[in-house]
Order: sequence, then C-alpha cells, then structure tokens
Amino acid sequence: MQKYIIANWKMNGSKALLNAFNSNLKAKSNTEVIICPPMHLLSQEVSFSKGSQNLSWNYPNSGAFTGEVSGQMLAESGCKYVLIGHSERRQYFGENNEILSKKLEFALQNNLTPIFCFGESLEDFQNNQTLNVIEQQLSIVNDSKNIIFAYEPIWSIGTGLVPKKSDVSKVCDFIKKKFANDAKIVYGGSVNSGNAEEILNEWPVVGILVGGSSLKLEEFQKIIDFA
Repeated sequence: MQKYIIANWKMNGSKALLNAFNSNLKAKSNTEVIICPPMHLLSQEVSFSKGSQNLSWNYPNSGAFTGEVSGQMLAESGCKYVLIGHSERRQYFGENNEILSKKLEFALQNNLTPIFCFGESLEDFQNNQTLNVIEQQLSIVNDSKNIIFAYEPIWSIGTGLVPKKSDVSKVCDFIKKKFANDAKIVYGGSVNSGNAEEILNEWPVVGILVGGSSLKLEEFQKIIDFA
C-alpha cells in the first residue's frame, strides 16, 4: 500500500536544512515523502516531492494580487501538492469555506493535489460534535479522487495530545462512506517517532502529516522508516 509522509515546516527551515534532507533522507519504494517548506525554498531541486503551504484563491493565475502565489506558479516551481484548509490558515487568516473552495478548484485546475486539512476543536470533541464539524468542513469537496484528506484535530496540533485509534476510525469511516472506500486519509497532530509506527501500521490511514518533528533530520528519518 502506498504511504504518504508529509512534512509541514510552517514558517521554519532553511536552504541548508532542505539540502541536508535532500542528501540524507531515504524512503522505501512504497513511501512518498512530501516536504512543504516555506515559499522561498520551493524552487530548490530535491529528490522527494514538494508541496506548498498555500496558494492564491484569486483568479486568474496572474494579476494585481500583491503577495499572492498562483497554482500555475506553484506547478512551474515543481510542486505536486498544496496544503489547503490548515487550522492555522482558518484561524489566523480567516479562510472560510468560500475561500477554501476556490483554492481547491484552482489547485486541481493546475494539476496540484490538495492535501485538505480538517478537524475539530477540543470543545467540539468533548461535546461529541466531531462528525458534525467535519461534515461542514468537507461540504466543499465534490470529488475525492484527486485529494488527500488530512485529519488534524485542532486540540492535537502541537500539544502532545493524540486521539484514540477508535476516534480516528470513526472519522475515516465517515469519510469513506461520504466519498469513496478508497479515499486517501492521513492523520496529523503531535506525530513523532514515538507514535508514528502505530499510526502508520495500525490506524486506518495511509500516511501522516508531521509538524515540528519534521524539522529534525534524524527524527523525521525514524518516522519515515516506520512506513
């Protein structure tokens, strides 16, 4: 089974770190490693796949949109993937379903595979509202064929808290029932070398989305080796 190990560097990393990863990371043939570095590193030639952390929701692919980067530009830089819907974009930049729907559309138009992030808050989780929240977040997805779903509970990101396998299974079952049984689902939220083996080999997901642990070469290699 194809496995996906996705690194979200957020606003971290450097050219030297990317070069070190490029020279030293090793992965099995059934594992695709995707690095999502800051924008200034996307033009670097690397041996693994590249993903962007953002793309413009404005159309067309060029114009008077200062500070924006289009899907076409990302494709020209060698990107194959793009993160869409991350909770930090929703929270800090006000990205709602209208904006995210356009991002999905423009990513697919430029042959970029969206890694669509979604997840509930701690309050929603405690009130058994996870599936209701997720259903609303996923309402803008029309076709799951060319999308990777990334379930990231907001309460798990950077906190060290990880949901139970049974909780993740409920989410995966919901997605497969809503879209397709072969929908690609990865898990993100406090992933590290201490829990990656269980997540990758025992949970009903095809990969993981890694945050802080993806910035440490040895730690990230350990995670990759579990795939």
